[in-house]
Amino acid sequence: MRRKIKRGVIFSLVFICLAIMCCVGCSQKDDRKKEKTEEKKEQTEKETEEKKKPEDGTAFQTERVHEAMVADIKISTEWIEMEEPVLVDDIFSGRMTSSGNTIWILLDEKLKEYTWSDTLTFVREIEIEEGYEEISADDNGNLYVSGFMKPMLTICDGEIVASNEGPGKTVMHKGGAFGVSSFPHSKLEKVTMNEAIAAVEPWNLMETENVSETDITENYVYVMGSNPSTDNHTVWAFDFDGNQKFMFGNKGMDNPDWLGAVTQMEETEQGFIAFDGNMRKLYFWKTDGTFVGALEDDALFGTNYPWISAATKLPDGSILVGMAEEREDESADEFLVYRMSGF
Repeated sequence: MRRKIKRGVIFSLVFICLAIMCCVGCSQKDDRKKEKTEEKKEQTEKETEEKKKPEDGTAFQTERVHEAMVADIKISTEWIEMEEPVLVDDIFSGRMTSSGNTIWILLDEKLKEYTWSDTLTFVREIEIEEGYEEISADDNGNLYVSGFMKPMLTICDGEIVASNEGPGKTVMHKGGAFGVSSFPHSKLEKVTMNEAIAAVEPWNLMETENVSETDITENYVYVMGSNPSTDNHTVWAFDFDGNQKFMFGNKGMDNPDWLGAVTQMEETEQGFIAFDGNMRKLYFWKTDGTFVGALEDDALFGTNYPWISAATKLPDGSILVGMAEEREDESADEFLVYRMSGF
């Protein structure tokens, strides 16, 4: 009996010792884990402190003029240095439009007006609500501001003169009489203006509802999106009666006119230009739709992988191009503007 009791006491003592050792071991592990966590936290804080703030960073710089050849055509760009660097949070948000020498830029849901005379001069910020994504302007000086689930605004001389429920994200023609509206996963609609009142009706330009962007130039309506037959990014061009006239892209990655995400189209005397944010390229076609070639951002703008998001044609036929570029020191993203000519 005594042996059993003694043996039980010994087992109990051994168990207690093992438990104490286990607790000590766990405590040491927890201490080491805590130390590693603290070291990692200190390292993160140090890296955050070392990263430059926008106001301490170095603003974007490049040569003022760049030239590049596409086929036998020389394209020239001029960097338009702003009075102060324009910083951007959402690199995809930049949109730009014009009427005469008045330029509007929508960036980070803030709308600003400039005048153009060989450079951009800030005029004013126009107060609008959050949630607006698109701007377009007619030749009468009316600015149209739109977004999904937001009333379309008509602005003249810096003041909101009309607000219309119904249109979605809308691009208006320069004549101001009509435009094209889109909603996610919905068919396109035609917007008709009559004395500042907008009427909306279906515009059955195409079957696909997978539309990423729309645009309008002097003679065509453009629909950008994924081709339902191939899944390749495609730009369709229609006349104003809804007849398809051209189809750009719809090519695989082994082709020089393989498109990624076209954000804007422009029509010139020589043909068509697609501004591709995802591919960081500009693509050129002749007036008959024949592909001319493409130019990358570094050759045209002296940039390093910017998101090309905006373009608008000036009265002299040159084009202002807008894009978001990260600074070399990674302190901020800047919105850059160039004037392009030659095509």
